[in-house]
Amino acid sequence: MRLLILANMGPNRVFPAYGRFIDNQYKALKATGQFESINYYYLTPFLVFTFLNKIKYIRFMLGFVWHYVLSVKKLDVIHVHYYFPTIVLAVLYKFIRAPKVKIMVTFHGSDVHNTNQNGLIYRKCFKFVDQTVFVSKAFQEQFTLELTKTPAILCAGILDLFKPHPEIPQKKYDLLFASRLDFNKGKDRLYKLMQTSQSTLRIAVLGHGDDALVEKMRNTKHQVEYFLENATAEKLHQLYGQSRFIINLSHKESFGLVMAEAMATGTPVIASATYGSTEQIEQGVNGYIIDNDDDWIGQNLANFVDEKLNMPDEQYAQLCQHGIRSSQKYKLSTVCDNLLKLYQDLHPHS
Repeated sequence: MRLLILANMGPNRVFPAYGRFIDNQYKALKATGQFESINYYYLTPFLVFTFLNKIKYIRFMLGFVWHYVLSVKKLDVIHVHYYFPTIVLAVLYKFIRAPKVKIMVTFHGSDVHNTNQNGLIYRKCFKFVDQTVFVSKAFQEQFTLELTKTPAILCAGILDLFKPHPEIPQKKYDLLFASRLDFNKGKDRLYKLMQTSQSTLRIAVLGHGDDALVEKMRNTKHQVEYFLENATAEKLHQLYGQSRFIINLSHKESFGLVMAEAMATGTPVIASATYGSTEQIEQGVNGYIIDNDDDWIGQNLANFVDEKLNMPDEQYAQLCQHGIRSSQKYKLSTVCDNLLKLYQDLHPHS
């Protein structure tokens, strides 16, 4: 089987962790040795002449035509990550180069949330999709176009690196916020927690974003440590192990891989109610889901966090163990096994 993974993001020199979950999936699939060929083609920004980024999609399309449409060898399956507008390239390939190619799409979030599903091109291209994958069940239910085939529910997969840490009696941080510092990820909610908490919290913040907000956070009473560089998986694993909880305050989250990674290391999660958190967290068993409401967060989150930070050790240990067990189904090796079955169903003669 000749497989192409086609995406609108991937690692680059400036942001080596960008699209790391797709890159991890590609490397794990390649390592199986089950493919005649497997390639990963993705959109990359102009890193030197940044003013040219307005035409980066044109370069993406021309590169795709050169490397694949004009290639001597035909593809059997194209796996698109982030549906729109990347799907246009896959459909173009089907029309021009290989009518029998099968198209699979993984929907991740913004390709459903922030795109007009009733748009003409969006709907027309979907008629050529042979298999759909959604990263959570609740997220899939927000998709409004008719599904002619049962969708698969598969997250991107967490690396085997994310294993339980040896028990650390005294964690270095009370909370870890491991997300971009932008509105959707809840940067304002994190700052509100710092403003309203009566305790002095030890907080680790990992992620790029709002420099002005970082400076404001530095002026609170809390002990805040920032890791604004591009985090490696090893660095993430270390920070999970050093933190009593990770806190996820997103407005929208289709899955939230950091939650699964943290639980796999034995660090429980406090998260706002999103498709991703409700998929992964059983309330009070392996973590906690809080109201996805700014007023509730402003009035109640600080007290809620204090209460959970001071829970009995035995209760906390049980929370950690349940998180470890519940996260095993999200392991990358398991996800790849399921993907291989989907590819083989699409192209059974491989």
